[in-house]
Amino acid sequence: MSEGKDAYYFANAIGLIVDRTSDRRQVLASAWLLAEGKVATMAESLVIYERCADALEIVFPSAGQRFAVKRIVFHPQFKRRSLARTVEETIRDTGSSKSVKDHNCAVLYLDDKVSDLSEARRAELVKSLSLRFAGPEQGLSGSLAEIEFSLLIQTLCNARKQGELIIVDDRNYPVAQVFCDSGRIRFARYRHLTNELAVYQMVAQKLKNKFFFHSAGDPSWLARKQIEVAPDVLLIESYRRLDELEKLRAGMAGDPCFIRKKGEAELERLPPDWQEEARLIWSVADGLTAASRLWHLVNLDDQTIFKTLPLLCELELLAVSDSAWIDPVNWSDNQMQSRATLSASATAPILPLPVAPQLGLSPGDLLASIVVDGRSYRRGIKHGQLFGAVDAFDSYQLIHNLPMLPEFAGCPIFKNGYVVAMQVGALPSNPEVSLPVLQQCLWVESIMDCLSRSGEAAMVKELTREVKPSVTALLPLASSEALMTIRPSVEQAGCVEVANLDCPRCGLSSFHTAQFCENCNFELIPIERVSKGSGETLVLEMLSKPSARSWGAISAVLGLLIIIACLTSLILLPQANLAASPGVYLGRRPWLNLSVKQANAKLGTWETPGADKIFKNGDTIYLNVDVLKPCYVYLLHQTDKATPELIYPQPDKPGKLYSAGVKITYPDRIEERSPGGSGRLIGMTFAGDPGTETFICIAASAPLKLTSSRSVFDQVNHNTALVYGWDSFPNGFEIDQNVLEQGAKPGEGLKSVGLAERERFVYVTRLIASHQR
Repeated sequence: MSEGKDAYYFANAIGLIVDRTSDRRQVLASAWLLAEGKVATMAESLVIYERCADALEIVFPSAGQRFAVKRIVFHPQFKRRSLARTVEETIRDTGSSKSVKDHNCAVLYLDDKVSDLSEARRAELVKSLSLRFAGPEQGLSGSLAEIEFSLLIQTLCNARKQGELIIVDDRNYPVAQVFCDSGRIRFARYRHLTNELAVYQMVAQKLKNKFFFHSAGDPSWLARKQIEVAPDVLLIESYRRLDELEKLRAGMAGDPCFIRKKGEAELERLPPDWQEEARLIWSVADGLTAASRLWHLVNLDDQTIFKTLPLLCELELLAVSDSAWIDPVNWSDNQMQSRATLSASATAPILPLPVAPQLGLSPGDLLASIVVDGRSYRRGIKHGQLFGAVDAFDSYQLIHNLPMLPEFAGCPIFKNGYVVAMQVGALPSNPEVSLPVLQQCLWVESIMDCLSRSGEAAMVKELTREVKPSVTALLPLASSEALMTIRPSVEQAGCVEVANLDCPRCGLSSFHTAQFCENCNFELIPIERVSKGSGETLVLEMLSKPSARSWGAISAVLGLLIIIACLTSLILLPQANLAASPGVYLGRRPWLNLSVKQANAKLGTWETPGADKIFKNGDTIYLNVDVLKPCYVYLLHQTDKATPELIYPQPDKPGKLYSAGVKITYPDRIEERSPGGSGRLIGMTFAGDPGTETFICIAASAPLKLTSSRSVFDQVNHNTALVYGWDSFPNGFEIDQNVLEQGAKPGEGLKSVGLAERERFVYVTRLIASHQR
């Protein structure tokens, strides 16, 4: 079978998820045929459609077929945010980037018959899927089609407004934000771009969206660095770049795609000032991305991209090419047919794609993905490499470098002709570093798990029982391994090797996580968290020029310093020989939540006991930890008569960095099922004399030495007991890591409590469970 013909049949199984209530038939994501009547896709884009499945349609452009959606099944461990009803609620509820959510996958059940939506039902769906726009109730609102962006920004700055300008899409979901304060633009973001680049790109895109301004004390995202230039200077530069961009676009015929002609080493021929931007653009030029869409794949604005492209072509490093696309599809939207009405020869066949969760994955593996352009319906094959896992203890979240546009989320990713992963989206990038936008995919085993948990275990067994030899469209990536039958292998399945990303600050790489450098703590893959007026944003602003609202906080700090100065004079007097107290601070907000769950043996379920619950011998419980910010987690246990012991992680295992939103249980298995399907709950069971069980949970930004040093373990126990001897600290406390581990004197190495110093802090909380016979 020829390569082109195989690619044709594989492309038949790639679908586009369309919102058919939208006037422009918005493509939400891609999907691929997993089995007859079922497609797999990325979950995050479909959360709001869970109860509105009839608003969706699956179009298979290469096959000329369309299907309705009967229902959506999300992976049980995919944490869906609550459905917000207003723009403000959406801003507040936005947690981590969609690309770092665990098990971000869903299975859609298809219906052969596509019924037209009545006008009444369409209006009902549009109302249900749209956010309520609270602009008129809160402040300034309108449309950028009626007021120019620059005039709007100048109006807000001249009025010295403090708050956030939110630019929204047709359904009032935010697409761009600008935070203003004291007559200046402090922060901005547009898609993955931040600050000046974000403003440049907003102007370059000539946005005509609706906008809404609401008063706020802090930006709704974790803003890291302020815009230093004055608003007028920033706007003048933005429109200068727009003028230059329009001239550069006029010199290009249409909106061409560019493909690499020479190797990376040839980039050294460029002037030094151009090499960084040129390298980024060169790395994503695969002949399948139009020039106007390259900004989605790099941390650059359109003006920089269009200014660099001619230079790369002049040196023959890139060339205009349209040949990377497979022959265009001849089906138009109104020619797409549902399977219930099509004739046998009207459309092309759609066959499920072969999956291979059994296949081993390693950094450096060659990968490919078949994509379908949502605008032209052209098909192409993207090529790249696997970098490795985000975390050494999580084989599901993988990093790769295939240049995938946002609408390609949900596309299958192949190794040796078998689907081994699914595209999820771009990972958040650190704005301080000019690196290509890293992409993330989800190991296909997560989709198999989703099917199994929804009652399709027999189907999963059939899909993964044996992967038979197949000559595929991806012959350039095939090896001898593709010509063999692949059987299940626990040892080789998936990828547990961490992506080897060099730290731009110190040049070293980390072995346990790709999210940050273990040597210097530089954040390579930032995980955004909801600020909600959090201390991080407040400290960022207090360390910069203080705004009017900061003076209250500053006054309180000054008052505290005066008190400390008075106390210091007393400390200089002869003191009693008391135990030195470590420097302890009330937590700005919990790093995690520690709770207990109790087994209900009659119902076979886990329940949350009351706060004053006294357990009895025979009761079974487990500990539940909800991680609220990225951290390493340690659990200690102590009874009335025994010395403390470390119960998590195991003493012989290294700590693990958990992402925000992860749920940890101890023990890790809380349910056991027999081959017949019956199950029983597993946990810790109370027994023996009445007493109390104390569980201490420690969260740290960097690994602690609890697992490797007995002296450190003893010192941690001593200091923890000392602090809890002063107060119960129901919301936990923060303490400097050096003080906790080494017993340093108060203030040693801690001259202030700025952001850099607070990064060394750990968070400690505890749970006490009493029991009787």
